[in-house]
This record gives sequence, C-alpha cells and structure tokens, in this order.
Amino acid sequence: MRRVLPALLTLTVLVAPLPVRGQTSNPCAGRFPDTVWDAEVAAGPLTVFGSGVVSAEFQRYTDDFGSLASLLDAELGPVEGITVCIFSDEIPWDAQAMGWPEGQRLHTATFGEEGLVVVSAYLVRAALDAGRQGVIHAWLWRMSNG
Repeated sequence: MRRVLPALLTLTVLVAPLPVRGQTSNPCAGRFPDTVWDAEVAAGPLTVFGSGVVSAEFQRYTDDFGSLASLLDAELGPVEGITVCIFSDEIPWDAQAMGWPEGQRLHTATFGEEGLVVVSAYLVRAALDAGRQGVIHAWLWRMSNG
C-alpha cells in the first residue's frame, strides 16, 4: 500500500487538467470577448491560450513559442507579460475595418503595447513562423518600453 499511494497521487497530478482562468483575467478574452478559450498553458515565460485547436497541434505551438521565449529570456532579457492567442481557424475580426482589401485574411497580428500575439492555426507552418515573429516583436516592444 505504501508504494501504491504515491504512484496514485503522481498519476492524479499528471492527468489532472490545469484550471483555466476566468475569461476576465485572460488577455485573449479581452480582445476577443465572444470566443471560448478551451486551452491554457504556461509555456516557459509565456501564457498561451487556445480556441478550438487540436491538443497535439496546440502542444506543438506551445513548445515552439515557449522554447523561443525561454531562449530570449535566458540570453537577452526578461520575457514578461506576453500572451499568445491561438485560433483553430480564422481570427474573428474584420480585416476590412483594419484597412485590408476585401477578402484578405489576416492570420496573425501582434499588439506590442498589450503584449498580445494572435495566431490562426489555419496554415501550421506559416502560423509557426508568424507566431515566432510575433513573440519577438512583443518582446522587443517590452524591452524598449514601447
């Protein structure tokens, strides 16, 4: 019984879901209030939220962006207050209202002042590259004090 209890507790910790923050404390929810955020992970110094993203794909993004942020943090300076929002498909915003031509899709955006990186997982390879650039942009914004 002595060996079973610690193993059972370890298993419980490993499979227990992480609590998801309330929508009010989620910076992604502040920008996209009508979206349901069904995943949240601390990835190195980043917080990453997902909406409808398949868990294996979400893990790929969090690993990639988290390792980049950890490298920046260790080698160049602190990465604090940056959040990544990942959508499974298109980002729910009006691209034309933002000055883009009709029919143009936006797959990523960075709001440096907010420390917010928004990515559509629609095209995985492009989203990874764009997300990395967004993390770097947000980090540079923070390091230069805007």
